[in-house]
Amino acid sequence: MRDTYTRLFVHCIWGTWNREPLITPEVEAAVYADIRVECHKVKCELLEIGGTEDHVHTLVQFAPTVCIADLCKQMKGASSHMTTHKLTGPEGFKWQGAYAAFTVSEYEVPKVRNYIRNQKEHHGKCTTIKRYELD
Repeated sequence: MRDTYTRLFVHCIWGTWNREPLITPEVEAAVYADIRVECHKVKCELLEIGGTEDHVHTLVQFAPTVCIADLCKQMKGASSHMTTHKLTGPEGFKWQGAYAAFTVSEYEVPKVRNYIRNQKEHHGKCTTIKRYELD
């Protein structure tokens, strides 16, 4: 094989500071768009994003040159900075320091995408998958 070929996927989850409901309808689209841009900057593709007012899930196809810790740092740091300085004003916006990350097989990508896409519904109907939800 002449060129490197990879299909690497990671499901990342992180919460807002103290699980406060900071991802309001007014900021959600901008936060999600910024996370997409940050993925692109590190040569990763954001396949799906979703969440509730106090946490976010992402499914990212990542490059073999990017470590998951750096990917999460980039997504969280830049979106927090953008939200604090452009959207929320003096009250600020902050993510928790920790995150969860799960590798996903290519065959499970559609299932995980669906789960992420329907986060609000899952939380409303109590049909979440416990291992994918932060306590």
